[in-house]
Amino acid sequence: MNLFPVAHRELRVAARKRATYWVRFTAAALAMGTATLAFLATYRETPAAQAQALFIGLSVVAFVFCLFGGVAATSDCVSEEKRDGTLGLLFLTDLRPFDVVLGKMMAGSLKAVLALVALIPIIAIPILMGGVTADSVRQIAFTLLNTLFLSLALGVFVSVLARDARGALSGSLIGLLVLLLLLPALRWVTLDYLLPPPPPGIPTPGNLVDQRLAWMLLVNPAILLFTSFTNVFGVGRPGNDFWICLGSQHALAWLLLAAACVILPRAWQDRVERRVTPASPPRRSPPSTTEVRSEAAPPDPAWATRSRTFDREPFAWMITRESRPVLGTWIGLAMLGALWCWGFVEMKGEWLQAPIGITTLFLAGLFLKLRMANTACRPLHDHRRTGALELLLATPLQPHRIVRGLIHGLWSTFAPPVALLLLISFPLVMNSVRYSFSTPDTVEILSTFAVVLGILVLDLIALAWTGAWHGLRSQRYVRAVTLSVLQILVLPWVLFLVSLILTGIAVETLNLGGSFDFGAVGILAWWAFLAVAVDVWLIVRSARGLRTRFQELATGRYDSPVMPPTPNQNAAAAPASPAA
Repeated sequence: MNLFPVAHRELRVAARKRATYWVRFTAAALAMGTATLAFLATYRETPAAQAQALFIGLSVVAFVFCLFGGVAATSDCVSEEKRDGTLGLLFLTDLRPFDVVLGKMMAGSLKAVLALVALIPIIAIPILMGGVTADSVRQIAFTLLNTLFLSLALGVFVSVLARDARGALSGSLIGLLVLLLLLPALRWVTLDYLLPPPPPGIPTPGNLVDQRLAWMLLVNPAILLFTSFTNVFGVGRPGNDFWICLGSQHALAWLLLAAACVILPRAWQDRVERRVTPASPPRRSPPSTTEVRSEAAPPDPAWATRSRTFDREPFAWMITRESRPVLGTWIGLAMLGALWCWGFVEMKGEWLQAPIGITTLFLAGLFLKLRMANTACRPLHDHRRTGALELLLATPLQPHRIVRGLIHGLWSTFAPPVALLLLISFPLVMNSVRYSFSTPDTVEILSTFAVVLGILVLDLIALAWTGAWHGLRSQRYVRAVTLSVLQILVLPWVLFLVSLILTGIAVETLNLGGSFDFGAVGILAWWAFLAVAVDVWLIVRSARGLRTRFQELATGRYDSPVMPPTPNQNAAAAPASPAA
């Protein structure tokens, strides 16, 4: 602890609050749920096949946790100090940038490391069943630890560059997207369209390191996970691909930390641009009110609409005047549209089948949901954090008008992209029905499209209310976004999988219900029911909280962490003995 004083206080606070026990409990519960699902899927197979399915399922769940848990823990660790203005105070001491960067990373990684420590013994259970060797468990343990370290380093690096919490979280996710998808896609485009093909007499190398542009694959965490499964898949050891890939990603993590240490002393100050405004010509007489209004009216034709919005919903005007959420949403949808057009050019009519259309709508809807969660959590969180929300309550603007303006502003921002997506869905549905083979397939296709679009709209409404509620009550922006996404997007799937597990145990394992065939429409209807129930419950809960506790949370302060007393303080606070 003496090596990293920055992490000392935050680690003591985390231990005092006992929040790490809940993280480890959640990780263990998720691992047990995955194990149950793997057993139900392979209950008629051999014990070796069951062990392999269990090992792969637990490893993939732990890998996803390490990949996204690291950036969620550290993406706002340094940028928060910038916004508070306390980062410069750390440089008044004898702390070095190395101490600040590693101290922040250690403090943010405590919960994730403890959760991973709880998962690794569960992943090693398939050794007792056979089919999985200790070497495979050792490789997956190294993979998970290295992936978590890379994710933490990436979050710290982006946090040093960013100042806004939303920009830090978005930048960290974009960095993961570059490593996982963009670099392999760029390598594929370069090899197939830009570089000449290899001579026909030379065979393609089998090892990963010998491939052309291999560095684009060596830094991919998914490739490291796949190479750690070589013994499980029965394909042997492809040379030293695992260790070279592990070393490359480990070196990349240290390179990101070194870059953060170099940039941090130069990025903690705010750069204020000085703008020189030309002097206005002198006027002989003061202008009248009519002249002032006529001269102050901007030439923008959309000003009349914005002024009406300001008069009706002032808080909505504060949200709609920001252009970054709108621009980022349209850029993301344009990229998805370009990807779909590229697939249509490559595959022609096969690209118009139902699975491709449903997947396209699902990905576009998921992107809009993430953008909604990212945007809905910010206004109330930032205004409460800076104290502006308390000043806003001193005006005639009532809390219910603030909440109503927030929801109105969010829907004014996301209504055009949602309308465009709904408009595009009609030709996708028609083409999917055209390429269907029978009437039952048509019914399933129409039902799936209807459920996907209906849940999309309802999820966006729920994310607006839930994001506003968590943004108001959460101390950290990343925590507010994470809670909103988990409750709206993850909780229905967890309930759905748990219900399938219980149904499988009752029907297949215990033979309580014979053989039931619910069908695709029945399973889809059950998932839609769970999603609607969760959304309605969260909307009612968030609306009630915003209505009853808005003023209390807006005018209050965040709970300050209670530090454990030192032995000297205990001795000083102890009462004097009667003998004394």
